[in-house]
Amino acid sequence: MSSNSPKFKNQHSKNHPERKKSNIENKVSSNDEDYKKRHYNKNEKLSTLEAEYGWRKISTIDSVAPSDYTITNINQNHDLQRYEETKIAPHMNMNSNEWLSIYGVERMHLTLKDLLSKGVINKPVGDKTGKVVQHITFDATTINEFEYKLNMSLEMFSKRIKWLMQSSRRAFGLIQGERVAVLIDSSNSNMGFGRSIDIQDSLLNLINEQLSKKKQFYFSSFGSDLDELWSNSLKDVHHRTIEEAKFYITQLKPSGGTNVLKALKKCLSIPKIDSIVLIIGSVPDQNMDILNEYIYQTIMNKNLSIHCVAYEINNHIVNSALKNLSEETNGRFHCFSNSQEEVIYNGTDINILLKEIRKVQDVLNRIKEMKNGMLGSAIIQIENEISLEIEKFPQNKFLPRPRGHDLPLAIEPSDSSGPMSKDWIDNHGLKAQKLNLYQVLAPNAYSFIEDYVPILNKTVQSQVHEKAMTQFVWHDGTIKNIHVDLATLYDFQNRLKDAVKLYEKRIEWLSTGSRKIFGAISENSIVILVDLSVVNQSYLVHIQHSLRLLMEQQIVHKKYFNMISFGRVIKKWKPTVVRPTSAMLQDAWRWVLDLECAGTHNVLGALKSALENEEEVKHNIDIEGLYLFTSGIPDQPIETVCSYLEESACGKKLRCHTILFNVDDYDVNGPIPGRWANITKTAESLRLLAHCVPGGRFHWFRETGIIESDDIKQIQQEIDKAIDFSKKASQLVEKIKRKESREISLDSEPKSELRDPEADTKKSRPILPPKQTSLSLQRIQLREKEMESQMDKIIEANKQKSLPWRPNSSKIDYSTLNKISSSSSNLVNKSFTVKQEPFYIGGTTNSKGSVFKEHSNSKSVRKAIPIVAISDKEENLTTKDCWVAAKPVRSERGQFGGQTRSAAKNFRDKWLKRYSLAKLKLDLHRLVSGPECKHDTVAIGAIRKNVSARYCSIFPSINVNGTVRHLQLKQGELKEYQEQCEKVLKRYVKRLQWLLSGSRRLFGTFVHDKICVLIDTSGSMDNYIEELKKELACLVWEQIFKHKIKFNFVQFSDGCQKWREKIVEPTESNCHKSIAWLASLKAHGNTCTLDALREAFGDEEISAIYLITDGKPDSSTTLVLDEVRKMNMQRRLSINVVSFNCDEKSANDFLSQLASENYGRYHRSNKTDRDIHLFAHKILTQGIQDNYLSHIPDFEGDDLRRLANEIGKAKQFLRQAVTFSRMYERDSGLEHDITIENIHINKSNEHQTRHKNCVPVDFLL
Repeated sequence: MSSNSPKFKNQHSKNHPERKKSNIENKVSSNDEDYKKRHYNKNEKLSTLEAEYGWRKISTIDSVAPSDYTITNINQNHDLQRYEETKIAPHMNMNSNEWLSIYGVERMHLTLKDLLSKGVINKPVGDKTGKVVQHITFDATTINEFEYKLNMSLEMFSKRIKWLMQSSRRAFGLIQGERVAVLIDSSNSNMGFGRSIDIQDSLLNLINEQLSKKKQFYFSSFGSDLDELWSNSLKDVHHRTIEEAKFYITQLKPSGGTNVLKALKKCLSIPKIDSIVLIIGSVPDQNMDILNEYIYQTIMNKNLSIHCVAYEINNHIVNSALKNLSEETNGRFHCFSNSQEEVIYNGTDINILLKEIRKVQDVLNRIKEMKNGMLGSAIIQIENEISLEIEKFPQNKFLPRPRGHDLPLAIEPSDSSGPMSKDWIDNHGLKAQKLNLYQVLAPNAYSFIEDYVPILNKTVQSQVHEKAMTQFVWHDGTIKNIHVDLATLYDFQNRLKDAVKLYEKRIEWLSTGSRKIFGAISENSIVILVDLSVVNQSYLVHIQHSLRLLMEQQIVHKKYFNMISFGRVIKKWKPTVVRPTSAMLQDAWRWVLDLECAGTHNVLGALKSALENEEEVKHNIDIEGLYLFTSGIPDQPIETVCSYLEESACGKKLRCHTILFNVDDYDVNGPIPGRWANITKTAESLRLLAHCVPGGRFHWFRETGIIESDDIKQIQQEIDKAIDFSKKASQLVEKIKRKESREISLDSEPKSELRDPEADTKKSRPILPPKQTSLSLQRIQLREKEMESQMDKIIEANKQKSLPWRPNSSKIDYSTLNKISSSSSNLVNKSFTVKQEPFYIGGTTNSKGSVFKEHSNSKSVRKAIPIVAISDKEENLTTKDCWVAAKPVRSERGQFGGQTRSAAKNFRDKWLKRYSLAKLKLDLHRLVSGPECKHDTVAIGAIRKNVSARYCSIFPSINVNGTVRHLQLKQGELKEYQEQCEKVLKRYVKRLQWLLSGSRRLFGTFVHDKICVLIDTSGSMDNYIEELKKELACLVWEQIFKHKIKFNFVQFSDGCQKWREKIVEPTESNCHKSIAWLASLKAHGNTCTLDALREAFGDEEISAIYLITDGKPDSSTTLVLDEVRKMNMQRRLSINVVSFNCDEKSANDFLSQLASENYGRYHRSNKTDRDIHLFAHKILTQGIQDNYLSHIPDFEGDDLRRLANEIGKAKQFLRQAVTFSRMYERDSGLEHDITIENIHINKSNEHQTRHKNCVPVDFLL
């Protein structure tokens, strides 16, 4: 009978749990009504009894509701029990993971962590050794109830395991899914030797108990071949199909080997299957690793699980492979053996339950240990050594905390940060308020004058100050005569008093709130570096509270901020700086509350994490202020940290402020810091770190107050300066008062009083000048030098100057005489060289006595070694001439004309065109090539034989292209050339590495602005299509998006499909969409390269085409070349070809020809990258001299081949330069003639016999 028949539905609805529940509820309600009617009269009698005997009603407010089983009707009790069974029964058919999500230890809150949360944490107490011990107090009732629940769970898990080991679940496990395919091993090993009867009985039991409750099923047996019950389809589960399945099981017979792969391939082709039951009793014919990989790739995008059953298999390798297969497919593994009962516990469902039982037993053991420490009858204490679980609690939970420490931040609306004291003093300092004493006295201050008077023939000094002025020592040490205005000085001192009050308020303001801890936060973009080393564990709450004050009062008013904690690991709150919104600040505070102390003072790592942030650099965000909040000396040497900080701050407005919070001396028994130093040494190091970058400040505080602060120190210096000015002003006032009192006393004396005769003889002595300072001595020396120079000029002017001799026949040059007469002596004494015109008498072309009026200077043979400067930044240029097509102009007929809006030929500069050896003037052949040596070929008539010049035996000679020339470079110049050539060679190798990195390795460099990329997705690309997708995604981001290249994609196989109709801008959105389109590509069909090129030529805006293919097209290669040549005759687009995993020589020749004929480049992905990188590594690390025999692999791509040739040329020149340099080290008596290696010498007898002493290069090496 079908499960969809009305009769089946009615039967099912009667047995449904919800229908039963409603029936039970109706029965309960009807029983309650009967009960009320029967006891109504009884209640009336009770009310009269209450009135007669004084009974009182019991209040039921806040009382506990009775249990459902506290009833009087027995039928109701049975109904409730049956309802509970129906409620639990569906959970039994779940797998163990789903079942534990309902009844597991964590779901029931029975873990050790849950137990500890029920205790009360007491204050930490120190033991005899001084170690802090934590105590937790529990109630005995709580412990007993928790233990009871654990025992109940243990019993439940045991029953679940017992249930899984019954009937068909013992042999095959618990089958999941509604549409199940059963694959049965019918090999000779599994069905033979009398095992077929046991297997058939087990399978029949499986059908009756589990498979009969599914919606659809499918049966197939596999040996050497397949035997299906129903071909290629699932069947609904009903009486007829069940009987057919049973009959099919009874007819199973041994059928050869175990072809698992064939059975799985057939099964995976059937649609709508959600679970496969794979029953294997022998070793499969295929390798299990290959089998697992195939299945994993096949069902990657399918919602399908495989239930593997190892039936009587004693091979642990097969069992392990089947287990891995089931885990990778989100299925279950079951193991069965009649001879070994324990192997059944390796199954997935039972193994998970056993792990849960171990958890329960572990908690029960902990409770027993707790009971051993019972005190009294109701209190239990447990120390933290009992379990490591207590270490998972936050460290600050055991420390005293201020009230409201865990509450959200209370952000202050007013800005409490303010500028740093240096900037504040620029606006409010004594100089800004014009309260400098010397500024006030300067208008009425005159220098002390003492000079020689020729008439009097003596030195006279000024004496005005004795009556009208007061002498005052100036700030540079000189004496000034000051006219003092008492009113001005009085006003000046009042203003100083007000300024000192302002400075005191500033100091008081800096000593409150978060400024007491961090100082004033002045920058807009800041990063807070928090020291969380293990030595700060006792101060964790203090650190958190300090950060709370900082966020509430100062950070909220900044533009950007971030926080980084450093200790054992470096943790960032956010990857980059963010705006301090209210939500962000609250999130940062929650992050701070979760911080824990561990590790040491890794200051350098924290600085690198803050300053080396690629995301911030990408978005042009500069960090202006670093605030290092620490308690100890850095792990690294302070010189190293300062050097790194100075280099990082170059060219940036970066300041580093260090905050030292003073902790008590380290406990010997406590944690040991990574690097120890006393507090004085620590303060010196952090002060040096703050001052190594201009603008940095050092702040040192402890719980009692501030110890040292640069902000307060600068304000204090202003106060000291104001006090000093006030004292000097008071001294001036006292001098004036004493002077006035002296004058009053002299006026009060009688005029008739005789003067003291000694007083007449005594003359007032002048005040001695003060001791000369360095500034005054410098001024005196400069004045003396000026006077000496003036005297020399006067003497020279009075001297008679003699005119130089000239012939009588020469004309007078008055301009020359004037210049000579007005010139100084040093110009007169100069020797002038007279240039003589050379002349030649005789010859064939000139008459006798003729004079050459013009004589060309001979070009200097010597050439200087240039200093090479190549930028380290890689430029997106090609090493081969790259055609950049300009936009064509349409004619009236709509055809593309040959004229363009720009020049007809427009090549983008190639990299080697700028930095080749010839362009850098490092061509050794040109540098060493002097004039041609012809002296040994000239016959001397007098002696009738060939005589060589003398310097032919002195200067070494070399053979360049068949011509013997003298080597003009000295040994020092050759060494300089070696250095420059080695520098260029290393730069070439770096360029080669760059070209072989990222997407450039497979596709080369994309140098055009508007491109169309043609992608071959034919069937031959099937093995490489996934790799191609990944590399294309890298290409989009690394080159197209980075260099702002307008682009479009076209995929071609049997036909062509465009991603967009025209090229689009390289926006982030378009790049994401293009990568999504590329991910959907599939390889199939033929290779229609010509059609794809026609599609690309249809876009009028593009300037280049990039063709990515793995071989020849399906059509004729000659046809493709001819058609492309016709299409590109007028537009002249650059067609660049990328050979992707193509090893056929003829195909690569065609692709190379296609690129070369159409102004493009040919690139082929290289398979010897490892050799290339090894070669580059040796050159860059070990030096050049060890790599003469190193061989660069051959490249077929244009860019790489040109660069490799230039590297080979540089190596050749370097080797020859070393050879030439060694020539100078040999004995001077030998001939130094040499032939350059790799230079072809003319084979004629005349040139072969020119120099007989030539030595090969190999001999000299």
